[in-house]
Amino acid sequence: FFFKQKTAYEIRNCDWSSDVCSSDLNKQVPRFYAMRPDPLAEGVNALAQTWPTTKVLYANPPWSLIDEFLHKVSSERATVLTVLPMWQAQPWWTTFRRMWAAPPLYLQGEMFACPQGRPLPPPRWKVAIALIKG
Repeated sequence: FFFKQKTAYEIRNCDWSSDVCSSDLNKQVPRFYAMRPDPLAEGVNALAQTWPTTKVLYANPPWSLIDEFLHKVSSERATVLTVLPMWQAQPWWTTFRRMWAAPPLYLQGEMFACPQGRPLPPPRWKVAIALIKG
């Protein structure tokens, strides 16, 4: 999903270089890595790529890959504006918190829309947007 009223760039005002977990339909910036082959993508499977350490990246990773994503951020020493569900009971939440470069911004579901522009039903959880550093 993507931000309905503002892009993540506008929310955190970062000059970020690539959306590392995206597709052409929901990318937040022109450069992106796709999970599946896409002729417009910089590459496929961002977790298998080398990430730049001098630029800020953006990611809304698939929830099934959050542990692997956080490990990749750490091992690459990357800086990533990250969107994750605020699920404090999950094992990865402590790792996520330790990586915060600043307190997160919390959003509710009504801020989101599907790629076709239709509003998504609000989830029962908050979403945390945080700049994290590995």
